[in-house]
Amino acid sequence: MTQMPLAEKGETAEMPTRGFKKVVLSRKSDYIVEQIYEALLRGELKPEQRLSSESELADTFGVSKLTVREAVRTLEQMGIIEVRKGGSGGLFVREADLASTVRQLESIMRIPHITVSDLTETRVALESYILLDLLPHKKIPETTLVRLKDNIALAEQYYKEGKNLERLRTNFEFHLMLASLTDNNMIIILHSLTCDMLIRFFRAARPSPEMFMKTLDYHREILGAIRDREFDKAARVNTEHIRAASKKMTEKSKQQSYLHIGE
Repeated sequence: MTQMPLAEKGETAEMPTRGFKKVVLSRKSDYIVEQIYEALLRGELKPEQRLSSESELADTFGVSKLTVREAVRTLEQMGIIEVRKGGSGGLFVREADLASTVRQLESIMRIPHITVSDLTETRVALESYILLDLLPHKKIPETTLVRLKDNIALAEQYYKEGKNLERLRTNFEFHLMLASLTDNNMIIILHSLTCDMLIRFFRAARPSPEMFMKTLDYHREILGAIRDREFDKAARVNTEHIRAASKKMTEKSKQQSYLHIGE
């Protein structure tokens, strides 16, 4: 599916529509739900971003406004969007509530807690597979390489402004963009969940200037290797980066050494 440009958190501009397709399934509203949900997983829709109006969505998907309303109701029930009233109202992407998702995983998987080491090694496994087995067979669009470069600059800007959570999320978005290139929704979901859980753990920690600049250096080196299609190098540097960052952030954080699911 065509990639849509990333939007900044809090953006209220109309959502991009280039990546959506005309509806051809019998239950049309489900297809709308699927496409919007997938766009959210790929990071093309951001929390607090305004969606297009019902009329515009109907035109985009080639359906009636009634079908759009059915999809909106489903997305509301899923906790993906919310309808706001008033002059500045509309359809907005909700802030992700991972706690309920994580609690569901706990009941299904019967895991009492997940360690930072568990999450780190899961990232290493997923991202190594992405870099070594999947991306070598993909053509990396120049627009994606530009977005990755812009991501590094944005993370540096957030750090200078003291916006620690935004900086942390932006650093993880660098890796999420790589996962989105696989077009494999299961990998995207697992990777996104893993990163979100790490963000929850590390959000209280503020890296030293040296540590943060090292992260930017790693990202630049990974990006350069991907641009040159040196995926072995990209995977090696990425693994070193993930493990080093996890160790440093764990030491920096004042939280417990493990993350209880559902906290």
